[in-house]
Amino acid sequence: MNVLLIVTDALRPDHLSCNRYHRNTSLNIDNLAKNGINFTNCYTTITKTNPALCSIFTGLYPHNHGIRLISDTNIKENITSLAEILKAHEYKTGFLGLSEIHYNQTRNGFDDFNLLKWKIRNKIKGYLGVGGAEYSIDNTIDWIKKNKNHKFFFTFHISDIHYPYHIPLPYNQNDSDIQRLYDVTINKSYYRGDIHFGNVKLPLIYIDYAISCYDAGISYIDTQ
Repeated sequence: MNVLLIVTDALRPDHLSCNRYHRNTSLNIDNLAKNGINFTNCYTTITKTNPALCSIFTGLYPHNHGIRLISDTNIKENITSLAEILKAHEYKTGFLGLSEIHYNQTRNGFDDFNLLKWKIRNKIKGYLGVGGAEYSIDNTIDWIKKNKNHKFFFTFHISDIHYPYHIPLPYNQNDSDIQRLYDVTINKSYYRGDIHFGNVKLPLIYIDYAISCYDAGISYIDTQ
């Protein structure tokens, strides 16, 4: 059995059409849910990327594995990850994700981890970095083809629907003037933390715009 773990950063279950969202955002995810298992009461151990990923890979809470913040770099000693277990059972292991945040917490047990050739390939195509849904998919498919004769465990982590929601056309059909107004106003008039914790209330036009971009991002990654 092969294992493919797809981690979509900042994905809300209540914005998936398979969970009765009013927009059709997720045709392919809907098909997976229909033909597989959809856990409707699934909760994260923490709302920070690195600690949550470490919990996924270890089955432990953040206070057990030692990673509580994005800036924490060293997981506790003597903790075994899923990748290490599968590698010990002769699985080929690979990880593709946000290289700037994944340090040592998620590296353990992976044969191929954010390879330089993936970054070079993306740069040639005009994309800077290793992530990005369509580029992640291309590199993931190549890795799977290369390792198709082995048992494999591959994880790729995409974050296209993470704030600030810069979603490509044709998925994002919002007016470009509203986008510029939103970007300038949000960046100059509000602190991000105040928005997150509800200390300020955004004008309804900005809220509707952000939700529209977010939903467009779900459609984008779903298509990829």
